Amino acid sequence: MALQVTITNAGRAEIIAAENTGTNKVTIVAVAFGTARYTPTKGQTALQAEVKRVSSIAGQAVADDTLHVVALDESTDTYNVGEFGLITDKGTLLAVYSHLPPEGWIIQKAPASTLLLATDIILESLGTAAIQFGDVAFINPPATTSVAGVVMLEDSLTSSSRTKALTALQGKRLFDAIGNDITFSQTVSKALAGKQPLDATLTALGALNVLADKLIYATGADSFNITDFTAFARLLLAATDGAAARQVLGAAPINNAALTGTPTVPTAPLAVSNQQAANTEFVMRAISAVIDSSPESLNTLRELAKALGDDPNFATTMLNALAQKLGLAGGTMTGNIDSRANSIIRALNASGAVVGHLYNDGTSFGLLDKLGQWALRISNEGYIDFTGELRGDGGGLSNVPMSGIPGLIAALAGKLALSGGSMTGAIESVSNLVIGINGRGWVYHDGNGFGMVNDQGNWAVQVLRNGGGVVIGGVLHGNGAGLTGIPLAGVSGLLSALETKANKATTLAGYGITDDLQWRTEPLTGKFTVECLDITQSGQESGILVRTKIPIDSTVMPHLTIKGCINGYTSPFEMHLSWYFYEGAFYLPSVFISGFYSPLGGGGVRVFLSHENGLVNIRLDFGGITYIPRLAITAYKSAGYGGNYAWYTGWGHVPWSRETAIGGEVLASSHTVLSTANTGAVFKNFVLAGGSARGMRTVLDLEAPGTLIETFSRTPPPGTLKANGAAVWRAGYPDLDAAIYVGDALNATAAWGYRCTDPGNPTGTRSPSGVYLVLPDARGEFRRGYDDGANRDSGREWASWQDQSIQGHTHSGFTSTAFLQSGAGGIGGPAAQGLTNATGAASVVGTSGVTRPRNINPLVCIRY
Repeated sequence: MALQVTITNAGRAEIIAAENTGTNKVTIVAVAFGTARYTPTKGQTALQAEVKRVSSIAGQAVADDTLHVVALDESTDTYNVGEFGLITDKGTLLAVYSHLPPEGWIIQKAPASTLLLATDIILESLGTAAIQFGDVAFINPPATTSVAGVVMLEDSLTSSSRTKALTALQGKRLFDAIGNDITFSQTVSKALAGKQPLDATLTALGALNVLADKLIYATGADSFNITDFTAFARLLLAATDGAAARQVLGAAPINNAALTGTPTVPTAPLAVSNQQAANTEFVMRAISAVIDSSPESLNTLRELAKALGDDPNFATTMLNALAQKLGLAGGTMTGNIDSRANSIIRALNASGAVVGHLYNDGTSFGLLDKLGQWALRISNEGYIDFTGELRGDGGGLSNVPMSGIPGLIAALAGKLALSGGSMTGAIESVSNLVIGINGRGWVYHDGNGFGMVNDQGNWAVQVLRNGGGVVIGGVLHGNGAGLTGIPLAGVSGLLSALETKANKATTLAGYGITDDLQWRTEPLTGKFTVECLDITQSGQESGILVRTKIPIDSTVMPHLTIKGCINGYTSPFEMHLSWYFYEGAFYLPSVFISGFYSPLGGGGVRVFLSHENGLVNIRLDFGGITYIPRLAITAYKSAGYGGNYAWYTGWGHVPWSRETAIGGEVLASSHTVLSTANTGAVFKNFVLAGGSARGMRTVLDLEAPGTLIETFSRTPPPGTLKANGAAVWRAGYPDLDAAIYVGDALNATAAWGYRCTDPGNPTGTRSPSGVYLVLPDARGEFRRGYDDGANRDSGREWASWQDQSIQGHTHSGFTSTAFLQSGAGGIGGPAAQGLTNATGAASVVGTSGVTRPRNINPLVCIRY
């Protein structure tokens, strides 16, 4: 933004002197910052309240009368800028800029921030040719057609600006609007080349005012007129095809015409034999010709009757005879088919090839295959022969080679008797249950493992897939023959036996039991520790939905520990989930949280439980958007409780957003554990506070955002702002905005805690969507507690200011003479003697425009 700075008289003189000599230029070497806010004058030689002078500056002329200046301060200093000036190498205040307090600060410098002031300065009635800057080159001037620099983006296709650049989005919209055609101008030119040029004919047609039901007709060269459509013409034009048009015209259809009246056609010669229409005259001539030749024709008819057996009902006779025959398409026969030939019926496929025969050879009857070999033969002696294999439909013997009854016996010999026996092959089962053992247990597989299940349906011995090892449920008992005769009383007996061995290892790693092997062997002791899931979710998330393998109907649950960083790399935390014994997954667990990240009650981490496909889901709600959450979930199973360790592998997770509702989920109860993790770096403030109660309150974070704090320092304590009614940027103080914003309903009337769009005019720019938040102004004010239903200050709106008032009351007075003296008009003024003090009263020691008690005036700040 270009600023209209004030060129001082001393600065103007130095510039004019440099322009006159033409050799020496005015060099700007520093920018001075001050805290005063006022209207500058040309007679100034220094800032009114200079606090900082910065020599890291850069600049250049971007127009004949405009300088672009950039000042940089990377120090840890803290100050507010209400005025600034340009200092030359001769120490001259060349130019100064400031504005009044209602406009706010020009810029504010915090300890951990870098001040970067970039502005365009217009030199009133002076040129820039005689002004130069030092060698620092980090300037970003505004871009022009001749100067490379910063340019503002324009997000509109209707702007007429010549200094703004089009955004990529609007460029894409423009590209879409021209059909994604990079040769749009050429395409348009080619399209226009194929159009009718504007000439006298088009001009004449364009001049016509054509309304509905009008017809344009030519009256001459390039001359046209309009006439009305008749009803008949409108109906004819509305016809959609020839048939409809003929109907409008009243014409008969070409096909199957139904003519009325006495239509006539030309008479064709008798020799004509085609599709020409024959009229009555042609028919009469043809009949006469037949009659003329009748004797010969009658002889021919006699011969035909004799050929038909003189049967006057010849057609009926033939139909009755044909009805007794079997059609080629098939049908039903009531008698037998007798054949003396060997082949009775041949079966053909769709292409006509033979696929088999119904056959007899004089001694046998049956079916032949396509090669002419017997497939099924029934002999005259009453036996049946099969060639090949007899295949059943699933309800009988399948694939059993049949050689008469001996073949059946041989087939049965290959089957295992129900009473038991020896098998030389394997039993394969596609179902989970392989063998049931008289209700005492099962040989079983579930796709992940194979082994034995006890009568309760729990794994006794499970062999895991892919070399996963063997899992034994319960206690392993020996028979005295294991490990050189040492009886095994579970793993405890094994460990006792190992204690008697020389050179024994002292750790599980000494026996080769490490990492994955360790957690797979620990179930032998009835307990284990398993890392269920390791999560690093990139990006910004509101929470994580963890899909476990724990059945929803499990009666016992493990202890889960979740550790990690909820927000980036600076918010470590630890969470413990513990369930009540034997109450199952949805007897809600207790959640213990410790960590720097805000715990429950402050928008922090919460735990929800739900279930999906019969398995437990755990949702971690972070309480807000977090960046790159990293978590590791570990299950701790105590002896005999917590289910099968296989439940704690193969977990998955997906990010969760606040817009996604999960039906039926429940919230777990939570407790926050106080530790150094959730007090964090604030212990530093406690040390700096000398171990005082104030420091301890800071450590415990008892002063929530919106808390008023009094200090006898003129500088607000860390984490606070002066409660001076200023409008601050909401995005910079989100917790404070959430704590004290009065709400949309009170935004138009509240004295503080409302939002506005202009910090220089907060009252006049109130808006619930404003980006600024107005702080309470506690300067010179007494505080009165919010009534909150007590009816001591009823009817008063929240966040309101109240003027002073004095309650109605009476006083007693004593005098030695008259209290009032008489005057000319009756009652006069006070008696000259005055009043005598009553007990407990005091003489007036001072008067003022307000009523007040004795007081002190600390600086009132607000915690953000």
